[in-house]
Parts: sequence; structure tokens; C-alpha cells
Amino acid sequence: MENKNINLMPEELRSKEFNALNKGKQDFQPDLVVPGAQDEFKLKKDKGESGAKKKNPFWRRWFKSSADTKKIRRPEEPLLVRELKKNGKQVEEQPEKKPAPLLAEEPKDKKDEVKAIEQKSGQDFSMPELVLKKPAKQRVISTEDQSEDASKFHQPTSRVRARFIDEGGGVDLIPVSTKIRSWKQIIHLLVISVLASLGVLVLLYLVLFIQGARVENNQEAKVRTISELEEQILSFEKINQDINQDGQQIELVYNLLNRHIYWTNFFNLLEKYTVEEVYYNGLTAGNNGALTLDAVGSSFDAIARQLKILQQPEAIEFVTLAEITSAEFNDQGVEFSITLILNPDLFYYDNNE
Repeated sequence: MENKNINLMPEELRSKEFNALNKGKQDFQPDLVVPGAQDEFKLKKDKGESGAKKKNPFWRRWFKSSADTKKIRRPEEPLLVRELKKNGKQVEEQPEKKPAPLLAEEPKDKKDEVKAIEQKSGQDFSMPELVLKKPAKQRVISTEDQSEDASKFHQPTSRVRARFIDEGGGVDLIPVSTKIRSWKQIIHLLVISVLASLGVLVLLYLVLFIQGARVENNQEAKVRTISELEEQILSFEKINQDINQDGQQIELVYNLLNRHIYWTNFFNLLEKYTVEEVYYNGLTAGNNGALTLDAVGSSFDAIARQLKILQQPEAIEFVTLAEITSAEFNDQGVEFSITLILNPDLFYYDNNE
């Protein structure tokens, strides 16, 4: 069977290609796909040229994100990219041929003649069969995706990219250092967040403390006002006590005036309830409110009329009880003693009058 994987490169280039493939990662070249590898190559190059490491400022050490280069694995280069690099390197490394001096040609036998190698037009390298046989990636759009795309806004379709970019995973414009954070940065962020939360708590505590102090001051002011009002009330109570004392004295004077015995009413009523044939010549007062009068009448009939008048209901304003204890007839007439129990309100001042 015919071998279709024909390599048209010269023998020297094929041997150099084989040696370059066996070297692996000894000859480092910048990666055209991964941005992190390009940054690493630039850093190494700058270090070789300057030889001195630049110090970052303090604030940058805390907030600048640094990638962990030990954990980054550079993807393998596609076969087509490696061949392009080799061919470019081989063309650069080929030394310039100096023109050989012209010498007289000696006649040669026909047997020793060697046919000159014909120069082939075109490229001096061959495309690998795997790359040629690899079909182009096509996106299959289902009916559901079409309906969803139709309902959404317009979205641009993916353009045709070069094969080496698709095989390498595409160009990522976001640096790896912004995606990956080291433990030091994580610890710094945690410390900052804890300090910020503590600061917020301290502010809240201060606000609550100030509010509590204001409330306590207001309560103290209210207590002071209440105590002042109580003192004023106590002073009013003293005044009230003085007023009560004065009122009691006034009441005593009023009672004394009302309980004062007025003999004027007694004599007026005695004259009112005494008949014309009787007159009085003596008076004796007792402790129980009884009163004994010594009287003289013209006859016993006059004494009987006098007793009847004092015992009638209208005389209750003057006496409540009237009795004749003894009676004796002589030259002047009939002498008798009459005992009277007077009405208690008789000798006091009447307010209704």
C-alpha cells in the first residue's frame, strides 16, 4: 500500500525537526495563545536585562493580585504552530552561502557524471496528514435553540477563526493574575473585612451609647422637675395647714358665739306665758338645766291656770316640763314654787332669725 504521508523536506531539515521535537521544553519560546506565558517570558527577559528586582510599594503588596506560577500549567502547542516556529528558525539559522571561486573544469568521464538535483518549486515542508484530515468544526443548531435565539435580542454569530487559535483554546485577554488570588491576598481581604465589621459595630455602639446618655439626661431632668413640683406642693400643704388651723379657730369662735346664753329670750318668754294674777319674787338654777321659781298668786285658780298655760304644746319653745311642788296661803296670797325644765335652744343665738 502506498504511503501517503510523504515528507518533502530535505534531510537536514528533517533531522533538525526530529532533534527539536526530542528536546521538549528545553528551548523556551513565548506562547502565542496563553497570556500568562507571555507575561512570564517578559518578566524573565526583564530580569535578565536589568538584573535588579523592582520593589513594589506597600499598598500594592496588599491589593495587587499575584498569580501562583507554580500552579499554572502551560498547554501544549499545536503541531502546526510548532512546525511554523521550526521553519522560521531554520530559515534564520541558515548561513549565507559565499560564492565559490571559479576553477577550470577538468574533463570527467561519463560514468562519473551525477545528475543534478532538480529544485522543486513550492514550500520546503509538508503538512501533517492529521491536520489535513481533521474536519472543520461546525455548529449544529437545533430547532429549540433557533426558537430561543429568535425570542432574544440579536446576537452575532461566531466568526471563522484560524485553526491554531481554535486548537489552542482561543486568546484570553484577561490576565491570569486577575483570576487567581494567593493565600496572602485572601488573608489580607479577610483581615480588612473583619476590621471593617468591627468598625461598624463600634460606630453602632457609640450611637447607642449617645442615645442612652440622652435618655438618661432627659429622665434626670424630669425627676428634677417632679421634685421641684413636690416641694411646691409641700409648701402649699404648709399654707393649707395654716389655713386649717385658722379655720378651726374660727369654728371655735363661732361655736362659742352660738353657745352663748342669752337671758333676754328667757325673760321675754316667761312674761309671755305668765298670767296676770301671778308674779315672781325668787329664782334658783340647777346643774341639770332645771329652774325653780318662787311665785305668789291671788288664788288657787290663778295657780291652776298658770300650770295649764305652761303645759300646753305651744309652750314647748319655752319649757319642756313644768311642775308645782308646794303651795301655801297667807296674807299676801297663795305662795307656791314652780319647777321648770327649759328648752336647751332658749339661751342660744338662732341663725334662722
